[in-house]
Amino acid sequence: MYDNIHFDSKPEIAFYVWLKDTDADFEYQPDAGFEYDFEGKARKYFPDFRVGDVYYEIKGGHMVSEDGGWICPWDRSQDARYRAKQKCAA
Repeated sequence: MYDNIHFDSKPEIAFYVWLKDTDADFEYQPDAGFEYDFEGKARKYFPDFRVGDVYYEIKGGHMVSEDGGWICPWDRSQDARYRAKQKCAA
């Protein structure tokens, strides 16, 4: 919790603080869902930030594999879904 906002991670807070300090035009958890397909089902991915016209996803190092792919450290059986989401974000 920071600035009366519940963040998912400390890296998100750090990015938020930096954006505020630089007077950037941004929105945390914008209402912009991007559709992607996983296992034949349409799903929505919601990025963490919108800065101007660019969307950003903030991941801590524990959520990224050595090859740069997104992973779910709490349930590695979900890694394929996280990578499908990452493709959508690219």
